Amino acid sequence: MQRRELLRSALALPLGVGAGLCLGGCSSAPKRYEGNDPPQPMPRWSGPPPKLALVLGSGGPRGFAHVGVLRALESRGITPDLIIGTSMGALVGVLYASGMPVRQIQKHLWQASPSDWFSDITWHRFAWLTGAALQRDVNQALSGRSIEQLPTRFIAVATMLPTGERVEFGRGDAGAAVRASSSVPGLFVPFQIGENTYGDGDLVAPVPVATAKRLGAHRIIAVDVSADLRDTPDWSRTRIDWITQGIQRKTLVDREMVLADWPIQVRMQYYASATKDYKNYAADMGEQATLKALENFR
Repeated sequence: MQRRELLRSALALPLGVGAGLCLGGCSSAPKRYEGNDPPQPMPRWSGPPPKLALVLGSGGPRGFAHVGVLRALESRGITPDLIIGTSMGALVGVLYASGMPVRQIQKHLWQASPSDWFSDITWHRFAWLTGAALQRDVNQALSGRSIEQLPTRFIAVATMLPTGERVEFGRGDAGAAVRASSSVPGLFVPFQIGENTYGDGDLVAPVPVATAKRLGAHRIIAVDVSADLRDTPDWSRTRIDWITQGIQRKTLVDREMVLADWPIQVRMQYYASATKDYKNYAADMGEQATLKALENFR
């Protein structure tokens, strides 16, 4: 997820206001998991290796393109037996893994407003939101089922802080796993589960194809919904740290996309939003890119 896009659409407050109001008086501690079924990493695959893995990448509002990807897969009769997601890809992926029809997934996400996922504003030194609202929304949509109770195997990828270790949650509280995977630094408070603290999986694995490889997937469809850096408007006036982060992220994406049997790169415009028009645009782009990429899928 992209920090500035989400802050502007969800909070409609200028960046830096929270930090200025805190003045050192706000907490800097991570938020602890308070449930009874904490997400747990999946060390190895049990049973036959997955025949087809679907890997959905991060990308903030651009991740609405994943709904179009699912529409295309459904139209082709392609059904994965393993779904792996990072950040927004984890959100869309867990709904799909729950058995929710694609049409219903789209309805759920299109009806969602910033207040559904970003109502848990907190005064924290380094962030705006706890992530509890997102966790709650996911678990309600799944009727409280844990990851292992879903009909399709699912993994959410997060980053352990501060070591940068890649963590692949495959058991336990599904909403909490998605929350950990989506905890964007500067937007969500770091999420503590047990003794470890987690942040957005985008930091280390924007499109976690290597996870599918590690678990022995025979075939892999991987979807990248990154902004096309060639479309960066007036890049010479863009903050250099944004450009640097984009290049570094692209390096991570490219390193894993080459591992996929069917890499799908949805070329998205630089600016994104959470409006209905943008969601429709993103989904259409995802559907078109997927149908084209899978023309020779057998």
